Amino acid sequence: MATTVQIPGLNRALTESDVEQSRQLYNSLPSDEAQPDIEHLLEQLANVFVRNDAHKVFGVHLIHGHLQLPKKNLLFGDNTIPRCRWTKPTPTDSLNLDRLYGHTFILTKNGFHPYEYHSGQNPDIAKVGDKFLPELADFLNANELSRVIALEVLENPLPNAMMELVLGDCGTMMIDP
Repeated sequence: MATTVQIPGLNRALTESDVEQSRQLYNSLPSDEAQPDIEHLLEQLANVFVRNDAHKVFGVHLIHGHLQLPKKNLLFGDNTIPRCRWTKPTPTDSLNLDRLYGHTFILTKNGFHPYEYHSGQNPDIAKVGDKFLPELADFLNANELSRVIALEVLENPLPNAMMELVLGDCGTMMIDP
């Protein structure tokens, strides 16, 4: 993806300002109970991904939050063995921003912005079509989905189905069923 679209935590290094914006965005998310029916748009949405060769790198995520992040914290997911990912509020000063990548991105008036992070290297987006991010943004805006659908970096290899356990203010845990 030789795009000029710069997204923090994806193809641009993170700053403290980015992390604070992520915290504010996460704290503004609706609960997972407040989701509209979007089934009639899923095929069109999938076509945007496939047409731009993005379906092996990115997926979609229903935007929702479970807690309020305290100041100087971000939502950080850490993979463990056996297969599990605990996503929890984590103090930013305990993490190396250079070793984080955005995992889940919400469309804002300024473009896509991460609100959940994982450790590791940014995904390889070189094969994703240059028009993908602008086309996805246009689709989300045209269908009033910018506060419903998030862009998510897929794990490689893709995991089997996982269950999300909500742990109150301790975050969430994704586990193999």
